[in-house]
Amino acid sequence: MLKSSTLLVFLLILPFQVWASFDIENAYPEPELTPNDVVRLQLLAMQQNDDSDFGIEVTFRFASPSNKIQTGPLKRFIRLVRNPSYRPLLNHTNVTFLELTVEEDFAVQEVVITTS
Repeated sequence: MLKSSTLLVFLLILPFQVWASFDIENAYPEPELTPNDVVRLQLLAMQQNDDSDFGIEVTFRFASPSNKIQTGPLKRFIRLVRNPSYRPLLNHTNVTFLELTVEEDFAVQEVVITTS
């Protein structure tokens, strides 16, 4: 029997005006969604990641331009997410949303990720 483990993750969303749709297949930034919506979409995409790394690709779509410079292109971002530090995000079993902090043009959403 496998034990569950928990990883506390803090996600910073910049810039504030870049958001997404909840339809993972067609998920692209859209201004009407809240910071919490974006984090939910990103985590849903990571939870549903498949062998083609589509979930990681969806998550990368919502990275800020400066983040894409640091972590991209996509192939590099995939390697980053698959390393031991971020791998628990992939196909996690549950997420618990904690405090959302919004200050000026950025937001921080605290979450607890449960892995198998």
